Amino acid sequence: MIGLLRLLRVGAPLSRRRALAALGGLPGLASFGLLALWTLLCHRSVLPRRGGPARAVPGAREQGGCRGEPWSRLAQARAPAGRKAPMHARVAALPLLLATLASPACDPPAADDDTAPADDDSAPADDDSAAPPFERLFTFAVVTDPHVTGEGENRERLAAAVAWIEQEAGPRSIELVLVTGDVAWGAGLDLARQTLDGLSVPYVPLIGDNEVQAGDEAAFEATFGPVHEALAGVLDDWRKAESPVWHGEAGADVWLQNLSFAYRGVRFVGLDLCARGVSGIMGEIGAYDDIPGGTPAFLAAELEESAATQGAEGVVLASHIPMHDGAFVVDEMETLVALLAPYGDFVHADYAGHVHVNYEWSLADDGYEIHVTDATWDDEVDLRLVEVQGNGSAFAYTQELIVVPWE
Repeated sequence: MIGLLRLLRVGAPLSRRRALAALGGLPGLASFGLLALWTLLCHRSVLPRRGGPARAVPGAREQGGCRGEPWSRLAQARAPAGRKAPMHARVAALPLLLATLASPACDPPAADDDTAPADDDSAPADDDSAAPPFERLFTFAVVTDPHVTGEGENRERLAAAVAWIEQEAGPRSIELVLVTGDVAWGAGLDLARQTLDGLSVPYVPLIGDNEVQAGDEAAFEATFGPVHEALAGVLDDWRKAESPVWHGEAGADVWLQNLSFAYRGVRFVGLDLCARGVSGIMGEIGAYDDIPGGTPAFLAAELEESAATQGAEGVVLASHIPMHDGAFVVDEMETLVALLAPYGDFVHADYAGHVHVNYEWSLADDGYEIHVTDATWDDEVDLRLVEVQGNGSAFAYTQELIVVPWE
């Protein structure tokens, strides 16, 4: 454990094998996981919004800030009364501990912060020099980690989320759904697609680490590739990177799922950041593998074009593994941030899953936020609604977390 802390603190390049060695092998890894759970349950706060009108997540409280601090609303991590959350449901919380340990110490909240907006002062001021007011454009939903492997409760939970979206699509102007990975594997792939096909609005499925670790990359493409093809006729400027591509470290072809499209002026970019060529707990850590036809090249091209075509905050990223410190080894995270930082005026946030809790993370110095949504498959059936506002030259986003009744 101490070895890993030293590597993280000094910022040394850290491979997955070095991470395991630094933990002291499997016994150290077990201790690390327990400490990750403790850290997960002890961090709670809320992310201050930027870029336009927004409201805080209900029930959260304000805390002090630092670069890379998890602005977390982790009350959702607790199981409902009378139901104990399964221990394996929290395994994916490992990245949160990594990030907490790697981040600098945080100062307590200031007694009176004159820089913080009062109420909703993030909207443009009402004067002659102000930009046009923001108007509501549309809402998109984020559903993540259904974990459908066959008939049973997990599919029923996903069906409840789908039914709720269908019911609320009109009143809440829900026009798009992002399904951010760990959708299904094995016998669950076809069942998950049948369930998601019940949506009358377009849904965009992304791959997660569980599909990869189950050896179902090709099966995911066979199941949801036709959905992507159909989206090309519905969503503007649809693009999907060619797959499979050769992955040298894995020694095999891999089915990377990188895609992008435009909707009502916003550029959505879906990224495959799942590790290949590793297994077990190391497969939980994100990968930013710079291979021919890989994710870095795809993201770089999207960002370069968006800088010339998008308004402020006009790019929305989506991935299964959240793009923050601790979810990746240090050197890969530094490379990812270095690519994103120059485009901070255009990139709004990364919407992700993987960790099985609801939380927000601010990388304000690097120009973007992370919004992580809880899984549908365990505890409560959670999803996130994001209302998009625009004024012709910039975009703003309002978050709302939804707990869907299902029993």
